[in-house]
Amino acid sequence: MKKHCARAMIVVAAMATVLAGTSEAHATTVGDEVIVKINEYRQSLGLNTLAKSDRLQAGAERWTRHIVTTNDYTHEHTFVDYEGEILAAPNDDRDIPAQALKAWKESPDHNEIMTDPSFTTIGADCQDNPRDPFHYCTVRFR
Repeated sequence: MKKHCARAMIVVAAMATVLAGTSEAHATTVGDEVIVKINEYRQSLGLNTLAKSDRLQAGAERWTRHIVTTNDYTHEHTFVDYEGEILAAPNDDRDIPAQALKAWKESPDHNEIMTDPSFTTIGADCQDNPRDPFHYCTVRFR
């Protein structure tokens, strides 16, 4: 599989994540909501939905925590546990997942990663930074 990393970073008005096989009503975190939104989008394109991976989830949580604590809003670039990564930093509390998805869909690099048919698993995390108005989110794919 080819390894992907979005070159462009996006600061969006809201952030999100999605859980495979769960509806938004059952999502418990913003990261889970992002997974739901991504899977709904993929399904609308006739693509497979992605299963939530504990390993990808842990990596997304670790990297988001890194971004928040260091203000280093960049991609990790190691590809140790994942093959695709997208980031967002919305600064609006309203429907973070929908705003992030919209921004990723509008970015060719991010959209390519979200819709890669070879991916089967996903992990996503979003965290607030108390020092700024942004909600940082990392989504990883494999």
